[in-house]
Amino acid sequence: MTGSTIPYDNMSTPSKPLPFFTKCCFCIPLRIGCFILGYFSLVIKTVHTITLIGFTAYFGYTTHGFDHFDRPNDMDERRVAELDIMEKPILKRIELFFAIALLANFIWLFVNIACLVGLHKRRPGPVRLYVSFATFKLILSLVGIISLMGTDLTRVLTAIFEMFTFVLAAYFILVYYVYAMQLEREEFERQSNITFEHVKTIGDIYPTKLDKQNLVA
Repeated sequence: MTGSTIPYDNMSTPSKPLPFFTKCCFCIPLRIGCFILGYFSLVIKTVHTITLIGFTAYFGYTTHGFDHFDRPNDMDERRVAELDIMEKPILKRIELFFAIALLANFIWLFVNIACLVGLHKRRPGPVRLYVSFATFKLILSLVGIISLMGTDLTRVLTAIFEMFTFVLAAYFILVYYVYAMQLEREEFERQSNITFEHVKTIGDIYPTKLDKQNLVA
C-alpha cells in the first residue's frame, strides 16, 4: 500500500447540488428556507391533526360510537329499523375515513418531525424521507386535480387553484431535495477527510519507505 492510496470503503460520490439553485425563493439560504418550511408545516399539521381528532371525537359521540344518531322517542320501531339499515353502512364508512385520515396525519407529523431533527443534525436521510413522502402526497394531489377537470366552471376554477398549490408544493419539495444533496455532499467530504487522516496516521506509524541502512544487520 502506498501513502497516496486512500480507501473510500466503496463510497459513491454523491451528486453535486444544482449550481443555479442555491437560494430558497431566490433570496433565502436553503438551510434557513428548509427550517421555515419545516416549522410552518409542523404547525399547520399539528393544528389540522388536533382539529381532526376533535371532530372525530364529537362525531363519534353524537353517533354513539359511529353506530346511529339519536331518534325521537315517539318514532315507530319499524322506522327506527329502516334508519338503522341505511345509516350503519354510511357511518362505518365515515369511521373508516376518519381512521385513515388520522393515521395519515400522525405519519405525516412523524415524518415532519424527523425531517426537522435531520435538519438540526445535518443528516440527509430524514430529509430524503420527507421528500419521498411529500412526493407521494403530491402525486395523489395530481390525481385529484385530474379528476376535477371538466367543463363545469366551478370545477375548472378549483382545478386551476389546486394546480397552483401543486406547483408551489413541487417547488418546496425541490428545495428540500437540493438541500438533501448538499448535506450528502458535506457528509461525503467529512468521511473522506476522516479516511484520509486515518491513512495518514497509519503511514506515519508504519512508513512505506525504509532506509536501506536500517535493514542491515
